[in-house]
Amino acid sequence: LLPTITASGERLPLAWIAKGKTQKSIDKMFNIPNNVFSYFVPHGRMTGDIMLRYIYDIIRPHLNGRSGALLLDAYRAHWTSKVLEAARKIKLELIPIPKGFTSVCQPLDMTFNAPFKLIRQKLWNEERSGGIEHTDNIERTVMRAAKAYDAVPSCVISKGFASICPPLADGIMKRHVSSK
Repeated sequence: LLPTITASGERLPLAWIAKGKTQKSIDKMFNIPNNVFSYFVPHGRMTGDIMLRYIYDIIRPHLNGRSGALLLDAYRAHWTSKVLEAARKIKLELIPIPKGFTSVCQPLDMTFNAPFKLIRQKLWNEERSGGIEHTDNIERTVMRAAKAYDAVPSCVISKGFASICPPLADGIMKRHVSSK
């Protein structure tokens, strides 16, 4: 899964990577929500080519000509020369998170992932208790992920950004004070 969330808590379209050799591997999954980007590669893991598509499909439309920044771990597919050039062209600064520091420097790891996983687990338990097969499939997994992605409160996400940017914390969290 490729959740992409701004410091304001805005969720960009969710994306996921499927294990498959052709577009047919995704096309046969009729229930994947239209707003979820589906990518496929034989091994089912991020590649430089998938990273390029992600930048052009999800990040570039959000930036709409403005500059921006994206926090990324050290996984080599994030840092190919083609990815760096694509980011430069759309005025996207790629900010590396040092190895071993993702848990303290990546806002989604800090505040989003735990509630996201709990919500997905709750949805899975509800499916099982509702009589849906005990075996899972990719379509249902992606659909649960999409529901959970939308269900995590924006203020929870913003707390992660505020914690890595203490000088900006008041401004980041200000938008959520009136919504309590």
